Amino acid sequence: MAEKRLTIEIAEQFLADDESVDLKEFTQLEDVAAESLSKHKGLLSLWRLGSISDSVAASLSQHEGRLEIGLTSLSDAAAESLSQHEGGLSLNGLTSLSDGAAESLANYQGWTLALNGLVRLPDSVAVRLSEYKGLFLQFNGVTKLSDTSAESLSNHQGILSLNRLTLISDEAAKSLVKHTGALQLKSLKLQSGSEYHEWLAKISTPTPISRPILLTHLLDSVAKCLSKIKEEIDLPQLTSLSDSAAEILSRHDGSVSLGGLRSLSDSAAEILSRHDGSLSLGGLRSLSDSAAERLSRHEGALHLPSLVQLSESPGHIAMAVKLSRSEGALSLNDLTDLSDSAAERLSRHEGELSLGGLSCISDSVAEILSRHRGQTLHLNGLTDLSESVAEHLSNYSGFTLSLNGLATLSDKSAEYLKMPRGWLYLNGLTSLSDAAAKSLSECFLVYIGGYPYQAGKSSSWGTIGQAVQRNRQRQR
Repeated sequence: MAEKRLTIEIAEQFLADDESVDLKEFTQLEDVAAESLSKHKGLLSLWRLGSISDSVAASLSQHEGRLEIGLTSLSDAAAESLSQHEGGLSLNGLTSLSDGAAESLANYQGWTLALNGLVRLPDSVAVRLSEYKGLFLQFNGVTKLSDTSAESLSNHQGILSLNRLTLISDEAAKSLVKHTGALQLKSLKLQSGSEYHEWLAKISTPTPISRPILLTHLLDSVAKCLSKIKEEIDLPQLTSLSDSAAEILSRHDGSVSLGGLRSLSDSAAEILSRHDGSLSLGGLRSLSDSAAERLSRHEGALHLPSLVQLSESPGHIAMAVKLSRSEGALSLNDLTDLSDSAAERLSRHEGELSLGGLSCISDSVAEILSRHRGQTLHLNGLTDLSESVAEHLSNYSGFTLSLNGLATLSDKSAEYLKMPRGWLYLNGLTSLSDAAAKSLSECFLVYIGGYPYQAGKSSSWGTIGQAVQRNRQRQR
C-alpha cells in the first residue's frame, strides 16, 4: 500500500472545507497536522492510519467529535492520551490490546468505544474494559468469550454489543444475564435446554436504545448522544443530573424519563422546563418552592407521581395548576400533604384524579375535592372518615368515588354516602352496622369486597353485610 502523508497544508484545507479532502486516503499523519485537525468539530475518519506517534495521539485527544482511526497497534502512552477524548472513539483496526492500554481506555469518557477488530478478548482486558462508563461498548469482532470474561462484562453498565459472538457456555450465559444494560447478541446460537441462553434470547435487542438505559451517572458526551435519538430517553437509575447534562437533555425532541432522580436543583428545574416533550420525574419526592415554580413552566406533559407535598407556597400552587392541566388520569398517590390552595387547583383537573397517599383530609379539603371537575375521584388512602368529611364528599358531582381504604363506616357517614347516581367503591370494609348496610343498599351501585350491589336489586352473592363479613374473614 502506497504511503500518503497528511500534511499541515492538507489539514488546513480540510478545516476550510471538510468536503474537499477525504481523510480516509492518508496513511501517515504529521504532528502539526494532527494539532490542526484537532480543531475540527465534526467527524474525523482516519481509517488508513495504521499507527500514530504518542504526540499525535495527544493532539487528537483534544478533538471534539467522533474519532475513527484504523490503528493496528496502540502504545500504552497513546491509549492514555486518547482516553481523554470525549466525542466517541472507534479503534476497529486493533486486533489486540495490552492490559495497560485497556486500563486507560476504560477511563474513556466518550459516549461510545468501538473495538470491533478484536477477535479474542483476554480475561485481563475484559475485566479492565468492563469499567468503561460511557454508553456503548462494542466488541463486534469477538467470536468466543470465556466464562471469566463474561462474568467481568456482566458488571458493565450501558449497552454491550457482541454481535459476532456465536457460542458461549451455560456459565457465561448465566453471567451475561446479570448485565443490567442493553445487550446486542444477534449471532448467538442458543444452547438447547439452557435456561440462561433462553433468557439471553429474550433480553437481547437489535435496537438497545429503545430499552431503559441503566446508567447511574451521565457524562455530557453521553447526554449529547442520547439527545439525538428519536425514541424516548429512559434513564431509570440516574441518581444525579448536572446542569450541563440537563441542558443537553432539554433539547431532546422526544420524551424524557428520569425515574432515578430523588432531588432536583433549582437550576436543573429551570433548564428542564424548557424541554418541549413529555417529561417524567417518577422518583422525585420533593421540590423546593423555587424548583416547583420553575418546573411548572414546562409546556409538555409533566409526570410527578411520587411527589409527597403540595404546600401553600407560590411555587407549589403553580405546580398544582400545571398538574391540573394534565390530559387523562392524574395520579399523585404518594402525596401525603395537600394544602387547601393546592387541592383547589387540583380539583380543576377534568380527568380521573387519584390521591391515594392521603390517609386523612380536613373538612375544607373534602369540600374542595367534592367539586372535582372529572368523573372519577380516588381517595383510597383514607383510613378514617369523619361524618363531616363524608357529608362534603356526598356532594361529589362526578360518577365514581373510590374509598377502598376504609375498614368501617359510621351510620351517619353511610347515610351521607348513599349516592343516588354513580358508583361508590368501599372494597375494604370489614365492619358495618345493619343500619349502615341498609343505607348503602340504596346506592345506585356500590362495590364491597369486589362485589357490586345495585339499589333495588337482589344479589346472588348475598347481602352487603355478608360481603363485609367475607372481607373480615379474608383478613384474619
